[in-house]
Amino acid sequence: MPFTTVAENLGSHLSRLNEEKDEKRINELLEVVELEAFKTTLVKNLSGGQKQRVALAKALANEPEILLLDEPFSNIDTFRKNKLQRKIFCYLKENNISCITETHDSDEALAFSDEILMLKNGTKEMFGTPEFICKNVSIEY
Repeated sequence: MPFTTVAENLGSHLSRLNEEKDEKRINELLEVVELEAFKTTLVKNLSGGQKQRVALAKALANEPEILLLDEPFSNIDTFRKNKLQRKIFCYLKENNISCITETHDSDEALAFSDEILMLKNGTKEMFGTPEFICKNVSIEY
């Protein structure tokens, strides 16, 4: 929805039955994805990484029980990515939201996962906790 503001974009995923409650939820989501300063900005004027953060907020809008994310931080610069990852994954834990994330970033997987499923050519290579993976993975160069 490129011709709506960030807040309107998020609001479109809420009930719209209680304006005050929706406004509070929008502000909470903007804080989680660190876009408070862009609340009234048209989505079309955002960078690719900012649009990706709006998409993350929209995915969280209706308080899902489970979230499926495919490379959710791929377009976000490294400095912001590290801080945002911590914030998002803490938010998910605090709100008891299960999350399955597909990533090629081993540092991300090891830092934020409870369990990791490693695939190679579409076949299960290893499954376990980050600690188990670290102890049992052989690095090939």
